[in-house]
Amino acid sequence: MVSFFNYTIEVIISMFLFFTVWKIFLQKETFHCLHRLFLLTSLIISFIIPSFEFISPVSNQLGFSDYITNTIQIEEIIINPYNDSIYLIDWLSLFYISVVLFLLIRLLSQLRSIKKFAKKCEIQIYQEKKIYITDKDISPFSFMNYIFFNKNDIKGINFNRIFQHELIHVNQKHSIDIILLELVIIFQWFNPMIYIYRKHLKTLHEYLSDEKVILQGFQADEYKMLLIKQQIGFQFGFANYFNKSLTLKRINMINKLKSHKTAKLKLLFAVPILAFTFLLFSFSGNKNETYNYSVSATQDTIYDQADEMPEFPGGKLALRKFLAENVKYPEIAKKNKVEGTVFIKFVVDKTGKVGDAVIQKGISESIDKEALRVVKMLPPFKKPGYNNGKPVDVYFSIPITFSLK
Repeated sequence: MVSFFNYTIEVIISMFLFFTVWKIFLQKETFHCLHRLFLLTSLIISFIIPSFEFISPVSNQLGFSDYITNTIQIEEIIINPYNDSIYLIDWLSLFYISVVLFLLIRLLSQLRSIKKFAKKCEIQIYQEKKIYITDKDISPFSFMNYIFFNKNDIKGINFNRIFQHELIHVNQKHSIDIILLELVIIFQWFNPMIYIYRKHLKTLHEYLSDEKVILQGFQADEYKMLLIKQQIGFQFGFANYFNKSLTLKRINMINKLKSHKTAKLKLLFAVPILAFTFLLFSFSGNKNETYNYSVSATQDTIYDQADEMPEFPGGKLALRKFLAENVKYPEIAKKNKVEGTVFIKFVVDKTGKVGDAVIQKGISESIDKEALRVVKMLPPFKKPGYNNGKPVDVYFSIPITFSLK
């Protein structure tokens, strides 16, 4: 849960940096296709970059305190008098999964509702394209290959303009952008930048369709009047609509002079941002499990890292839960208000047994003894570590934080 949180923070920072570049240097330009490409690409890159990890060239020069931090195999365990930190993580995980399931079901329901709605519509062919006609009071809209109209709209003099607008949404696959964003929202519903990206991409979809319709020969002034006259009826949540609340912005964009081609060079401002985020997140020196530190001559049979690391029964969360449930805050430490983090190092041998537990960095005698006591209670690991297909002894280091807060 903690690693996922850290990854999400890095994604949010990456998205924010790219969006800032777009907002400052590109948003006011009229290159709508380029805007769409930039936002979609930066969205994808923002999720990819934090997942890359490279060993820093200075990693071999780390001191003892850095060595402790970077050889940690288990995330920090917090012990307080109520000992409820591990349960908080469980509840947060359960809440996150519940929201994900709710949003996924909602998206599937929305997709199904559009398909059901289409089945109830009358189908007509216009310019070799199917259009779906309904009696319901709806604003014309499109989704994937579906284009929907109210039966009165197809009789209006502006029907062809509206049809061409929605056809551009269909041909340029704008719905795929929306579905991609909805899927990202499902798994990162707490990420505020995704909602900002979605808002601006939807706006760009309208700009793109407006631009193409006018290029087809429709008079700009007449088209602007059409935008003003359109009324909003019943709508589905994420479809592309001919009429939006951003009508004034669309009219202003139609009035805007086209940007000079050299303005595209502003896109180069994204290059240093890309390099910065790549260096910031991919070459960080504290992504624990990718480092392989050298072992001294007296410990040449015990590894800090192995090709396959030992596996505790139930995984790392089960190991953290075992420690959190069994470690008790010593009364004398509570009385003297002693707090801090103990680092304990132990070995998982070739058979999976735990041994040689020692304090790397202690706080007080009572706390150190309590932490050691529980680590020595650990049951055998389900699987030992392996190097080159052979079982090996592997070091583990665990930080246990005692906090009275």
